[in-house]
Amino acid sequence: MNHSPAEIIAQYLISKGKVIQPGESGTWPIYVGYLPDAPESRVDPDVVASMDSESLKDGRVMGGDPLFHRGVQILLRGKDYNEGYVKAEDLANTLASARRSRVRIGDDAYRIDNVTQTTDVVRLGLEEGTKRRWTFSVNFLATLQEV
Repeated sequence: MNHSPAEIIAQYLISKGKVIQPGESGTWPIYVGYLPDAPESRVDPDVVASMDSESLKDGRVMGGDPLFHRGVQILLRGKDYNEGYVKAEDLANTLASARRSRVRIGDDAYRIDNVTQTTDVVRLGLEEGTKRRWTFSVNFLATLQEV
């Protein structure tokens, strides 16, 4: 694959209108691999990050290729506790419905066969140093294919 699972999942959430590309007008921009860190005046307080996490090797197909369920973590930072929690739940529900969904990134195409949520929405508390932004996390395993 030419793109990480985190990139593929981020593009899927963008295609469903749940998040936006960084720099676009609107709310809940999604970053791949990190949450932006800067003085509060320069960073949107409501942001999402799609991060690669631990995958699960789950046997082999008849041809001998190993099967991997790719680990993805969604991190979310919100100015309001309830809005952040509800957004995390919304993203989890959106990913739960991703079955045989196609995603295009540039010239590459991928199929999301299945996404399994492996944790509840985890409330991580107030972001260190700010006491104003709440953080949440949800973990998933995704079955992805290049098409």
